[in-house]
Amino acid sequence: MVSSVPLAVMNTFKDNPLWIEKQPIAYFVVRMTFVVFFLYIRVWLLVPIQTAYLCDHYLFWSSSQNSVFKYFMAVVWIGSSFLLFLQLLWANLILQGVLKQIFFKKSKDKARKQKRQ
Repeated sequence: MVSSVPLAVMNTFKDNPLWIEKQPIAYFVVRMTFVVFFLYIRVWLLVPIQTAYLCDHYLFWSSSQNSVFKYFMAVVWIGSSFLLFLQLLWANLILQGVLKQIFFKKSKDKARKQKRQ
C-alpha cells in the first residue's frame, strides 16, 4: 500500500536516531505523511468497503448449502474481520500518538516559557 512507503522511511529514521536529531522537520513530515496516508487509505476508504464486503460475504455464506464451502467461507470471514479489527486498532494507536505528540509538545512549550520567566 501507499502508506507503507512513508512507514518504511519513518522506520529508517527510527533506526538512525542521529538522523532525527539532524533532520527533525523531515522526520515530522514523514510521520505526518504516514498518518494522513494510513488514515485516508486504510480507514476512510477501506472500512466502508470492508464492512460491505463482510455483509455480502455473510449473505453468500448463509445462502450456501455445502458445508465444506460454508466452513471455508467462515474462515475467510473471520480472517477478514480480524484484519478490519487490526486496521482500526492501528488507526487508534496512530491517533493516540499524534494527540500525545501535539499535547506533549504544547506542555513542553509551556514549560520552556515558564523557565524563561
